[in-house]
Amino acid sequence: MEKLKYFQSFIPFYVFIFIVSLQPINLLTAQNPINDSPCMTNSNPPYDLGMAGAHTGTTCNAIGYNDDPNADIQNAQCSAISDDNAVWYRAEYNPSFDGVNINVTAGSIGDNVSVEVYVGDENGMCSGNNEFRRSKCDGLPVINMHIGCLDTFDYVFIKVASSDNDCGTFNVTVSQVNDCNIANECSDITNAQTFNPVTP
Repeated sequence: MEKLKYFQSFIPFYVFIFIVSLQPINLLTAQNPINDSPCMTNSNPPYDLGMAGAHTGTTCNAIGYNDDPNADIQNAQCSAISDDNAVWYRAEYNPSFDGVNINVTAGSIGDNVSVEVYVGDENGMCSGNNEFRRSKCDGLPVINMHIGCLDTFDYVFIKVASSDNDCGTFNVTVSQVNDCNIANECSDITNAQTFNPVTP
């Protein structure tokens, strides 16, 4: 009789386990970063930092040129070792300033990291028409990288890439900067300079 009571006390527990086992199980799957593509028309376009902004991002699970040449843009200057994972940012230039200042600092990201910067129109990265400007190919941090000689309606695109083994988090910030006393735009440079006569 005692054995029967002992068995009956476990019946609700077994029924509960059976019911739970019938419920669908949602497995967590790795997702691409929200800014995985250089194309503004993509479902994961470059993260918009505006004229001044900051973001904490990751290169983990990102698609790089080494994964799919049709989904990303090959490094223009840095080694292919960091082209496994790449994410993108877009900053807008304010013509009241001389240029855009970029800082990128490491979180958990490793050593094989590169940062490349391109300049052009809003959708130029997708078509490959934007101009490569600067890079840092030996890892983070990137401190006060100034991108100048910009024209009205220019956008600055920032590519942060890493190898698979070095993927991780990082922080990026952009701001407008005045660091040129000669001219605000490239087209102004000639009129802004004063030339002295050359004496033999």
